[in-house]
Amino acid sequence: MVSEMGKLGLSVGGVFAQGGGPAALVGMKGAVVIRVNFGMKMCVAGIVGLLAAGTALGQDGPGSIAAWGDNGQGQCDVPAPNMAFAAVAGGYLHSLGLKADGSIVAWGWNYHGQCDVPAPNTDFVAVAGGGSHSLGLKADGSIVGWGASPGGPPGPNTDFVAIAVGWEHSLGLKADGSIVAWGGNSSGQLNVPAPNADFVAVAGGYLHSLGLKADGSIVAWGLNSRGQCNVPAPNTDFVAVAGGDWHHSLGLKAGGSIVAWGYNGEGQCDVPAPNEAFAAVAGGRNHSLGLKADGSIVAWGLNHRGQCDVPAPNTDFVAVAAGEHHSLGLKARCHTGDEEIKKVVAKTKCKKGEVEGTIVQVKLTGGNGDGGYCVTIQETDDQSCGNLDKKGKATVKFIDVLDPGDYTAKVDWDCGATASEEFTLDSC
Repeated sequence: MVSEMGKLGLSVGGVFAQGGGPAALVGMKGAVVIRVNFGMKMCVAGIVGLLAAGTALGQDGPGSIAAWGDNGQGQCDVPAPNMAFAAVAGGYLHSLGLKADGSIVAWGWNYHGQCDVPAPNTDFVAVAGGGSHSLGLKADGSIVGWGASPGGPPGPNTDFVAIAVGWEHSLGLKADGSIVAWGGNSSGQLNVPAPNADFVAVAGGYLHSLGLKADGSIVAWGLNSRGQCNVPAPNTDFVAVAGGDWHHSLGLKAGGSIVAWGYNGEGQCDVPAPNEAFAAVAGGRNHSLGLKADGSIVAWGLNHRGQCDVPAPNTDFVAVAAGEHHSLGLKARCHTGDEEIKKVVAKTKCKKGEVEGTIVQVKLTGGNGDGGYCVTIQETDDQSCGNLDKKGKATVKFIDVLDPGDYTAKVDWDCGATASEEFTLDSC
């Protein structure tokens, strides 16, 4: 399982713990969880430095995002090109992706501006989505917020190593192991229990909050109407934590099993058998998701919008996240060995011996369905980017942008695979 854990590079809100044992990152609405061997206390002080150095941006390179479930606000329509993502997060009716270059892309419901990432959209290392606001963590340890709750945390906006978001509140984990909470406090979700120390991960639920201690125990506070803050015994050996978007919570044990508690009216706490070999966990409104060490995703609970129907192929996932009634997964890589330019069709339209227009069609095949690509005409730098269809195919057209002559079409797929083909546009 250790070797599989090493494949899980960066996830939502991601930090990548090094030293002391295997590390894995988990996402749910920006919840950052750190998997460590709890025989020693986790030191989080150096995490931001690791992120700034690029350590966290994927062991197999940046990839594409798969999204499924409710799409009434476009929250499953990943903007093109769907490539070079290093982390993913789910909000209420919106979604977010962190690019390998440190920028954030957001899509879906934007009534409160929760998808309008403030400038400069650079140097982000983590991302989180809430009810109607979003958070980003910068490489310098500061937090940026936008949407219904703009701005950053109270007090010094420095030394943060992780972020999480609930419905109307936000949380940040400091390098010294303390948690800072701000925003709505209608149910005490901001009142971190004493002692506010020794935390290594943080998660936000609907109106409750959770923190993972260095000793492997979970602390939960806020609304507890359905027992979502009553961590089941034995409260030990946890390595990850997530808050559902309603009234349930989840924790991942060191042995790879998931524990879920709180409201279970839709079966969101009934982890399917075999409850083993999990490496990450996430919670939506009334559904839950677990990422297996083999890169597959298991989903259970309410499925009225297809939020539990993981699209095929259910392989190569390295991160998982959930919104209200939609789910997201980050793919590790697209390379399958069959990426290619299937055909280039180049035509020159002539009228009375003169060039009336040109059209070039570049037909692509291979890679992950819904993955991204960029096709570039190398001699002119004309470029077109988009997403492959679910069968891994696309046709890219360049109309009236090229003169007759010799050219080379080059395609870059979302995780590094490339191909090129020469073609000629004839004169009249």
